[in-house]
Amino acid sequence: MLRRLRNLFFAGLLLFVPIIVTINLVWLGFQWLDGFLAELVKTVIGRHIPGLGLLVMVLLIILTGFVATNLLGKRLVAFFERMIRRVPLVGGIYGTIKQITEALTAKEKGVFRSVVLVEYPRQGIYSAGFLVGDPPEELNKDNEKRFVAVFIPTVPNPTSGYLLNYPVDEVRPLDMTVEEALRYFISVGMIRPDRQYQGKPVENNGLPAHENSGSVGQGKTNKL
Repeated sequence: MLRRLRNLFFAGLLLFVPIIVTINLVWLGFQWLDGFLAELVKTVIGRHIPGLGLLVMVLLIILTGFVATNLLGKRLVAFFERMIRRVPLVGGIYGTIKQITEALTAKEKGVFRSVVLVEYPRQGIYSAGFLVGDPPEELNKDNEKRFVAVFIPTVPNPTSGYLLNYPVDEVRPLDMTVEEALRYFISVGMIRPDRQYQGKPVENNGLPAHENSGSVGQGKTNKL
């Protein structure tokens, strides 16, 4: 009887905890975003309305995007960026954040293009990582081998890690999406791609041809 109750408790816990944590995180995120303009909205209308600050922020962002995409707006943005980049320290911070934002919101490519396997941290030990793209041009220009940039994340926090440049023939594609790899890292290897449990064959497991000198491949096909 006690064993049955314990099994039921843990079965309910596995369902209950993710729901509660998700609801709390969504609520905290909502409060955080809504709080940016909450005081301004309260000053204008005289009282606080939950969610109105977030709505005003969304509308303000859309309006800013509209201004920034017309001819006059582009000139004003360019002038603003030139001014702010000349400010010591502030210019460097602004430039870095802008580059990261552009990389995260780019339509034609993602920050991580595919998932690969490389030898790290020493020969004979393999680590999964993300294919970022091409390294600085000088590296491929001055060497006979072609190199690619690979980001090796730390576990269970994949937001930090090491950016390494590998010869293309030492990089092995993995049949995992970027989302599956992130879940794999965050769970410390406990959550693996569903296809491994479904008995599906791993595709594109061999080394691809390396004659192509263009940019490395993108997406789930994991071409180099």
